[in-house]
Amino acid sequence: MNCEYTPLSTSPPPYQEDKKEKADISEETASPPPAPPQRNFAITHTDVPQWRWSTNQCRKWLESVYTEIFNLPGEEALFLAIKFEGSGPMIYITSREEWVELLGYQRGRSLYALLVTVKNEPGAMPSSITVDSDFRREG
Repeated sequence: MNCEYTPLSTSPPPYQEDKKEKADISEETASPPPAPPQRNFAITHTDVPQWRWSTNQCRKWLESVYTEIFNLPGEEALFLAIKFEGSGPMIYITSREEWVELLGYQRGRSLYALLVTVKNEPGAMPSSITVDSDFRREG
């Protein structure tokens, strides 16, 4: 009688890569995920700034005003627009002096005058908000 001892294997079988699976994984990790979509607001200088606009929407409007009305080069307009902090209400409660400080005497006063002329348009300033002649909130 031939008795051969065959040990029982306690270890798992050797790992064998599935080449298809490996290729799929490497393709996923080889290229970065796509960038999130950019918000491309269709806002121009002819729009009325809205009270509920985000900071980026306000900046887009200001950039358009700076390029289309003030004839600033694109890079300068973008640089100035990025300096704006706040949302829709801040466009309207920024004083004439603050706009002048940011944009210079003529452009600052021009932007302020533009805002005064559109502040009663739909979506601009709520009628419940009262401001003095410098657009600052009373009270």
